[in-house]
Amino acid sequence: MPGIPTDVRSERLILRSMGVDVMRTIVDGRPEDAANHLGFAIHADMFGEDGGAPKHFPGMLEREPDFALWGPRAIVLANEKLVIGHIGFHTLPNQQYLEEYVIRGVEMGYTVFAEYRRRGYATEAITALVSWANVAHGVENIVISVGTDNGPSLALAKKLGFIKVGEHQDDVDGLEIVFNLSSESINTHTS
Repeated sequence: MPGIPTDVRSERLILRSMGVDVMRTIVDGRPEDAANHLGFAIHADMFGEDGGAPKHFPGMLEREPDFALWGPRAIVLANEKLVIGHIGFHTLPNQQYLEEYVIRGVEMGYTVFAEYRRRGYATEAITALVSWANVAHGVENIVISVGTDNGPSLALAKKLGFIKVGEHQDDVDGLEIVFNLSSESINTHTS
């Protein structure tokens, strides 16, 4: 369909953009409509408190059409045609709020639903999307914020070569460590 960004693919995954129609149906708790719009079955955790995509994304997608390229993507198990999480960037690249930590960067977030964790899917999805942002769009810095009590994500950040660049207090998640993966490290740790 015109206007829909292309999928990002890896060995086992498809990272499919979730446009405003998909996001609205997720936020409204309409699983069948969301699956029809997306083209894949969606795990029930997408509609729960812990796994649901942020509620502000539909409005962002409506206000900023360019955000569709950077915004939320479903993490789809290609062989099973099932959404097992979501990944994407919080904003368009080069936002002022990140300048405290990096220049020419963008912040990423991700969720893999509990049933599918510890199988390498987060690593694979992050690696694919980081490489896409760097190679296709010249993004030089990828930022992630991880809660201090999130041991698996802290270990994943280290494994992928992210370096601590600061800390901040999130209104919802509490103290978070801010990590950066620079363009010098992207090819080393994502190939």
